[in-house]
Amino acid sequence: MGGNSAGDHGVHEQAPCAIMVPATVEPVTAAVVSSPRIRRRLAWLAWIGTAVAAVAVLGVVLPERSSTPAATAPVATVPAQVMREPRTVPPPRRALNALLDAFIPEVIAGQNLLAGWDLVTPDARGSYDDWQSGVTPFQHFAARGTTFHGWRVDYSYPGDVGFDIFVSPVKRTMVSMAFRGEARKVGDRWRIAVFYPQATFQPAGRTQRVWADTDLQPQAVGAAGTHARLSAVWLVAPAGVVGGLGLGLIAFAVARTLRRRSRIRQIARELAS
Repeated sequence: MGGNSAGDHGVHEQAPCAIMVPATVEPVTAAVVSSPRIRRRLAWLAWIGTAVAAVAVLGVVLPERSSTPAATAPVATVPAQVMREPRTVPPPRRALNALLDAFIPEVIAGQNLLAGWDLVTPDARGSYDDWQSGVTPFQHFAARGTTFHGWRVDYSYPGDVGFDIFVSPVKRTMVSMAFRGEARKVGDRWRIAVFYPQATFQPAGRTQRVWADTDLQPQAVGAAGTHARLSAVWLVAPAGVVGGLGLGLIAFAVARTLRRRSRIRQIARELAS
């Protein structure tokens, strides 16, 4: 009986060591999963990584939109043509002086529109009925004077001359205008093809403001606009930062678990000895 009691006592003393060693040595993955804090961190990292990856994929996959319409039909290949500037010639000043002396009073000042009909190229006239009713494609301006020879040449090619001219108003309290024009030779006669105000100037004594034709143009980039997608580089960079942070947290959790496992094994060895 005494021997049995001593044997039983020895069993009871060694039993806790035999049971604790296997139970306390847990795998790394089990320790990580069993920690609520680590599970929450891993869940947040998984959500963030999924969101960043989805944005990056959308930025790369979605087509780029631009103001240039997509081609609807194949474009035939044509040989390259070299555009050469026309030969420059002296402007026919006498003919253009006579043209402007008639055009500005009759058409721009509106003194005799029907007589001015024949001073304009056919493609720039518009409707003859409109001219009869006092409507023309040109800006009306009460010009002062009968001669308009102070024009400046922009370009002068055979049969085509571009020029700028400053026109004073009939009243000194009105604004002055600078016009840009183009004259073309139709048959044997010179006619006005283009004539529009380029800038206006305030009269003397008023605040001097110059309004140019660009002030009346829309300041937007274009009618359709230009839409460009965000470069994939700007999406990959945040993904890399988030991914690096996630890997750092996972490495920290694994290292902490390994240290805990090593400590448990050390305690188990001490108890076993």
